[in-house]
Amino acid sequence: MVDETLDRYGKRVGYSHEQLEKLRQGGHRIRHLNRIARAAPLYSIEVEVIQSRHCNSGHEKGMKSFDLEGFLKCQ
Repeated sequence: MVDETLDRYGKRVGYSHEQLEKLRQGGHRIRHLNRIARAAPLYSIEVEVIQSRHCNSGHEKGMKSFDLEGFLKCQ
């Protein structure tokens, strides 16, 4: 399950093979990603954009209700 979770995460954020291998070496990072992967389907984060300028994700003032995955892509 750990390898599967890391592979999906690496693909989603665009990690190269080398970057993904480096991530696999960080035990605390892997534990953190596994916890997020288990929690993400159970929760959502509701936010409202107050101000947006040059947002790569396309979020605009007044938008609401991003799920956890959408929120993480904004980071």
